[in-house]
Amino acid sequence: MPVKAVANAAFLKPKTSKREAKRHAILEAAARLFAQKGYNATTLQDIAAAAGTQAGSLYYHFSSRDDIVREVLSASMAVIERQVRAAIREAESTSGTYLERIKAGVRVHLKAVLAADPYTSAYFRIINEVPAPVYREFIEQPRAYGRYWHKLIIAAQESGEIRRDIDPSIFRMLLLGGATYAQMWFSPKGRLNMEQFCDALLDVYLNGALLATGSAAKSVSSPSQRRLAT
Repeated sequence: MPVKAVANAAFLKPKTSKREAKRHAILEAAARLFAQKGYNATTLQDIAAAAGTQAGSLYYHFSSRDDIVREVLSASMAVIERQVRAAIREAESTSGTYLERIKAGVRVHLKAVLAADPYTSAYFRIINEVPAPVYREFIEQPRAYGRYWHKLIIAAQESGEIRRDIDPSIFRMLLLGGATYAQMWFSPKGRLNMEQFCDALLDVYLNGALLATGSAAKSVSSPSQRRLAT
C-alpha cells in the first residue's frame, strides 16, 4: 500500500479522545462505587477521587450526579439484554426448541450477573434507591426485558415444552429473580464453579426438586431434614 494511503487510513481510523477516555473513567468509577456503597452513600467527591480527578472537573462531562447515574443504569441493562437476546437467537438457529432458548438466555443472564460487572452490579444495588424521576425513567427497561421473557415462556407453554398450568409471570419472576440475586450468595471460591453453578440452578428451575415418582413424602426422610423443610 502506498505511504500516502497508509497515512490516510491511519487518519481515518477513529480514535478515543482524552475527553472520551476521562468520561469513561468517571463512569467506571461511579459504577464501582454505586455497586459497593449504594446511591445515597456515593458523593461526587467520591466519584472524582476514584476517577483520579477533581469534583469540579466532573461538570465538564456530566451536569449532575443523577446524570452520571442515568448513564450507569442505561449501560447496565443494555449489556445484559443485548447478550441474552443474542444467545437466544443463536439457540433458536441451532436447536429450535423453546426450552433450549430459555436455558441459553438464563445461562447468559446468570453469568453476566455473577461476573460482577460494575454496571450490572450497580443497577441492582441502586435502582430502588434513586430519585423517583430516575426510577420511572429506567424501570421501563427491565419491564420490557421481562415482557420479552414472558413471551418466550408463553411460546414454550404453547409448544408443550413447559407445563401450561404454571403461571408464566410467577415462573418468569422466579427464573430471572433467582438468577439475578444469585450474586448475593454465589462464591467463586465455593464448591461449584460458575459453569457448575449455572447447571445446578437450571436443573432446579426446569426439572424441579421432587423425585420422578412425584412423591413429596419420600423427599423428606430424616428428622433433621423434616426440621429444615418446615
